[in-house]
Amino acid sequence: AWPQEAFAAAGGIDRATYVAVLTHDPKLDDSALGIALPSDAAYVGAMGSSRAQAKRRERLLDAGMDEELLDRLSAPIGLDLGAVGPEETALSIMAEVVAVRNGRSGGRLRDKQGGRIHEIGERAQPAEPAASRGAAGCVLAAGRASRFGGPKQLADLHGRPLLEHVLEAMSQAGLDQVVVVLGAEADQILHAVDLHGAEPVLCERWAQGQSASLASGLAAVQDAEAVVVALGDQPGLSSEAVRRVLDARVGHDRAVRATYGGRPGHPVVLRPSQISALRDVTGDVGARNVIMRGLREVACDDLGGGEDVDTPDQLAGLRQAEDRR
Repeated sequence: AWPQEAFAAAGGIDRATYVAVLTHDPKLDDSALGIALPSDAAYVGAMGSSRAQAKRRERLLDAGMDEELLDRLSAPIGLDLGAVGPEETALSIMAEVVAVRNGRSGGRLRDKQGGRIHEIGERAQPAEPAASRGAAGCVLAAGRASRFGGPKQLADLHGRPLLEHVLEAMSQAGLDQVVVVLGAEADQILHAVDLHGAEPVLCERWAQGQSASLASGLAAVQDAEAVVVALGDQPGLSSEAVRRVLDARVGHDRAVRATYGGRPGHPVVLRPSQISALRDVTGDVGARNVIMRGLREVACDDLGGGEDVDTPDQLAGLRQAEDRR
């Protein structure tokens, strides 16, 4: 089958897809890479020698593919195991897939200096995912939470303040910098919450709405190439969701938003064009219009954690759901 037919038969390509192109036929290989490289695939590799890869790169550039997309391609595919024969070659390829999946380089463990070796029961978190380089995080937590009846940032969830869960997830996503925007009850929050390395930013205009808080946060990360915006009342946010939306920013300048069950949610990744506009925008509607222009959506249903907490009842429901797991 032609690549487009094969991908369709497999159910399409998403962030959990790892693509290995192995035919040695330029017609099939180039067609497959033309589909896989601009997609959400977590990994794209191609068989062939370094010389074959150089020719492949020339063909794809001539066909109009962006350099940035081509830089995603792992070719020649696999880790350097000195593989001989199809079985060892397959092992080399799968070893690279596992290393990429777990954010590792694939070097020899005997040469590793410090840190954990084999992870048991949980996946290792990448120290600095490629898509996270040049990216900053901005957690919005400045509101008074009137519907909650008090500072929900401090509400207890499994022994920790609600806000701390979000800050921990952001700290594990490999971002260059994370800021948390505070306003109402800022002193109380700073005293009670472990910020996990995030820099606090005080928004004096917090009562003017979320757009004012966002502008304050963006002003504190002026050198970032991308900014991941998260909400301080989304305690189920996962660092993998942050990495997934960051991965989806490659190859375009649009904002990227996570969705859960088809519903819009956070995190949202802002690129330079949106960042510049949002620093001066007023009103939540105006900010929303800037973000929605050319927005790209990325499904994060499989990661969970899309629920935000606005009321005590919602927090109670979240506690019960967590307890049942």
